[in-house]
Amino acid sequence: MARTLRLFDDGGRHPLVLFHEASVPSAVFGAIRKALSSHQRLLLPARVDFPPGPPAAMGPGARPPGGLMTTHNRTGWGYYHMLQFFAFDVFHHSALSDAEYVMRIDSDATIDARRPDLFAMVRLRGAAYRTPVGNADCGDIVEGLPGLAYAAAEIYGLEARVKRLVYRKACRPGTLCVDRGKLCVLGFYNNLEVVRVADFIAPPPAAATFASAVQRSLGIYRHRWGDAIIRRLMLALMGTSV
Repeated sequence: MARTLRLFDDGGRHPLVLFHEASVPSAVFGAIRKALSSHQRLLLPARVDFPPGPPAAMGPGARPPGGLMTTHNRTGWGYYHMLQFFAFDVFHHSALSDAEYVMRIDSDATIDARRPDLFAMVRLRGAAYRTPVGNADCGDIVEGLPGLAYAAAEIYGLEARVKRLVYRKACRPGTLCVDRGKLCVLGFYNNLEVVRVADFIAPPPAAATFASAVQRSLGIYRHRWGDAIIRRLMLALMGTSV
């Protein structure tokens, strides 16, 4: 993180908000502050109070879809709460109450070369979103999600915006391809992203309908729907500049 901050050429004008689970000891934030103390930038710890188990609506016996060992060797429900948080809840966190844009940098994301002030760049272009590259999720972890996006789009005549993001996985003959023929949804690599906050606090009707449907369905917890594909579907339904 320290190296990434050195390469982000904003002159230290923007504060660094450190989102972390509320259960993490204060000493951890102290260590982070010390490691970043040489940077002329305001550091704002922002704790997030994730519950220890699943949402109450899933019942006391619910288990993560991947079992106790989940994606990337993470365990328990924390990863799913993180997906919910970065898909929707982060934009309503008090730490971002006066933010026009937010740049997300996950702990496993880095900037490897000097970059201009991305906030100034997206503001100049009037863009709602910027990210370096796209990605896709396929198979069981997208089950049911395209249907919710289509349903929201159909109400407002926006089906074409969703259709271009959904496809069946095709593989070259003779290659090992575990997702062959499975349904896939395009997303953005959002471990590093710049987002205009207002667009997600009060999204247009189609995107708002989709967001509500996703959260009511608990699909993030039932299927491990990723915040990356949710983000791209939301932006498509908004029709905003990326």
